[in-house]
Amino acid sequence: MTNIVLYDLAQRTEPSRCWSFNVWKTRMALNYKKIPFTTVWVDSNTLAPTLKSISAPTNPSSQVFEYTIPTIKLPDCSVVTDSSVIALKLEALHPSPCLHLDPELQAEAEAVVLKMLMTLLAIYVPRVVRNIVNESAVTAFAAPREKLLGVTFEELEKKGGPQAWEAAEDGFDAMKQLLTVQKVDKGPFIKGSQVCYADFILVAAFESLHRGGEDMFEIAVGRDQAFRDLYNASSAWLQNDQ
Repeated sequence: MTNIVLYDLAQRTEPSRCWSFNVWKTRMALNYKKIPFTTVWVDSNTLAPTLKSISAPTNPSSQVFEYTIPTIKLPDCSVVTDSSVIALKLEALHPSPCLHLDPELQAEAEAVVLKMLMTLLAIYVPRVVRNIVNESAVTAFAAPREKLLGVTFEELEKKGGPQAWEAAEDGFDAMKQLLTVQKVDKGPFIKGSQVCYADFILVAAFESLHRGGEDMFEIAVGRDQAFRDLYNASSAWLQNDQ
């Protein structure tokens, strides 16, 4: 049987390894369910023509990104895009082990991550541009994101450093709260011992920072032991990054 094909963003050094927050959510779900898959690496120059060639759905909610990753091509040749939609499809096709999908909890996790990451973009994005994105794709990567953020990356970088970490404190506090109020036991996940897809959203954020730099990762998970415990408990689902 043909494996699922996952479309992911390439990096400058070979072999490419996953660094994207959104793709990590899907990778973790695939790894958790032990679903065989292969990766097709694209960059910001080749993403749109590649996804168009497989009849991937466009993103009607964005005026900036017509095509997005993660995108998967299933063995029946159907194509699914958007990490939350992919999670639903994977759960339907491979119900065990269960992802324990909870749209409200997942929306809360996404909101918490957004609150944390938006201020840290001033540190993270310049590193991605300088160290991760293929040099030939830097312009194609930067242009839509600068349009979306309303600033150039040079202007964004001026908001980095300690001030960015300080501004992220509310996001870290919200994440700690999320990792506290839903627990039914002392386990490391949002609900305690039982992992759910919402946990993958939080861990994907930490792993994307990790790929941006060990220093960023250590500062982030060092904010609270609960963050490090969550990350460590999820490490098995981060192993397949290719």
